[in-house]
Amino acid sequence: MTNDLKGVLWMSGAVLSFCAMAIAVRALLGHMGVAEILFFRTGVALLIVLAVVLSGGGGHPAPHPVVSSAPTTAAAPTTVPAPAHKVDLSEGVLSLDDIGGDWAAQTPLTPLAADQLTSGPCGSPLWAHDQLGYRTVFTEGTGSVPNTLTSEIREAASDNQIISQAAFVASSTYADCLKAEAQVGLTSSGLSVDSLALDPLPLEPSSTDNEGFVITAHVVDASGNAADISIDHVEMFSARYEATVDLQTVTGSGVDRASVLATQTSREVERLGLLPPEGTLNNGTTN
Repeated sequence: MTNDLKGVLWMSGAVLSFCAMAIAVRALLGHMGVAEILFFRTGVALLIVLAVVLSGGGGHPAPHPVVSSAPTTAAAPTTVPAPAHKVDLSEGVLSLDDIGGDWAAQTPLTPLAADQLTSGPCGSPLWAHDQLGYRTVFTEGTGSVPNTLTSEIREAASDNQIISQAAFVASSTYADCLKAEAQVGLTSSGLSVDSLALDPLPLEPSSTDNEGFVITAHVVDASGNAADISIDHVEMFSARYEATVDLQTVTGSGVDRASVLATQTSREVERLGLLPPEGTLNNGTTN
């Protein structure tokens, strides 16, 4: 068998192996975590490589030197490959281009301060070791109670930490905490809260890694103007990342609340999928 034919067979086998691996990963995502899939994929690949090396099939005989009287030509200049794109955690936050419409940036992309980063809901210590985070805030409307959309992302220090955070968010303790924090947030913005309620927010498509809540409140501003407010809060977990989208809308303001929320949460899920599973601080990138 010629070397050219061997090369074709090796390349064809590699293509088939990559296709089989991609299909297997997609099939296993519904039953196993990312870390488990990576472990088994690496272990199987290592066994195959060791088998090929030990059988002597991975080497090539050393070529015999050929003496030539032809003049030696200068070697072609070496092309330096372009550096790989470094994924930054800030790429997981929604931008003004994502939202569009009449929305404007109230707070541009900003890193979370140390006290914001390590402060969990209602003082929970589960967020004390978060490594990095970013936030953007957008507004729409000019009334005393504008519509706002807040996008935030955090990177945990370990897989166990993010699992614990997700479990806390799915608990009834978090729902009570979120309701209390909403009350404080509305009051601190100069509004008098007459009534406030919290309910689960169905998400489409539903996922065990995402949690949704909707808070409805009747408020009165300093001038005595009353308004009904809805605050949609969506939590998304993926690998070592926690992303949140908060949409506050005033009833009758003209904002299509359901459409905005569905579009922006879908875009946030897509952005999470582009971040490296091992974390942006653990893959040789800088932030």
